[in-house]
Parts: sequence; structure tokens; C-alpha cells
Amino acid sequence: MNKFLAIALCSVSLSAVAAPVLAEDDTVSFGNVIDGVAFTTAKLVKFTACSAVGVPFAMVRKSLHSTGKTAESVTGKTDNSVCVVAAEAALLPLGVFYGSLEGIGYGVRNSWDNAAHDKPFTKNNFSLGDAD
Repeated sequence: MNKFLAIALCSVSLSAVAAPVLAEDDTVSFGNVIDGVAFTTAKLVKFTACSAVGVPFAMVRKSLHSTGKTAESVTGKTDNSVCVVAAEAALLPLGVFYGSLEGIGYGVRNSWDNAAHDKPFTKNNFSLGDAD
């Protein structure tokens, strides 16, 4: 039963991939279908690889950014380093929690948006480029 379900799921997903290719023009060619399937498969592989590496990087970057922003909102713009360090230490759990949630979204978005390009393994895919 599981093999039958897996085959059915694969055939449905392949037909879903081929549907836009078939809808583009009236002529159906086997090359168009293969190109669509190959492109989608390559994009999914690139997305998975970039997400596995990029999401943790984005989580750390957004956690640090969020902790700093939260401490700045509590202390204001001050030059007193003792006050800033104390606020960052106290608000670290909040910044890590919020930054981790935000980082998951940014990491997945960066991986998906950049997976279709010819150069899939760039800094932006792995959330190492400019932070949004």
C-alpha cells in the first residue's frame, strides 16, 4: 500500500510540474516537459541545501540584531556602556527567541528566492549577504 501511495504521489507531482509547461503553448513536446521537471527538481535540491545551511546563519544574525535593537529601545541612545551591556544581558533571551523566529523566515525566503538563479550557491542563498 505504501509503494502504491508513493507512486501515486510522484505521478501527481510530476503532472503538476508539467501542467504549466503544457499550458504555455499548444504544441506538446517531450523536451519541454523534461526541462520543467529537471528545473523544478534542481530548484528543490538547491532550496533544501541552502535552507539547511542558511537558516541557522539567519537565526544567529537576526538574534544578535534583535537583541541589540531591544536593548537600544530600553536604554535609548546612550554612551553608557555599563547600562547597554546590562540591558543586553537581561534582554538576551527575548532577543534570541524573537530573532530565531524571524531568522527562520528570512533564511527560508532567501533560499527560495535565490534558488532559481544560475548561480545557486551565493552569499544571499545562505543568508550571508546584506541583512534585510
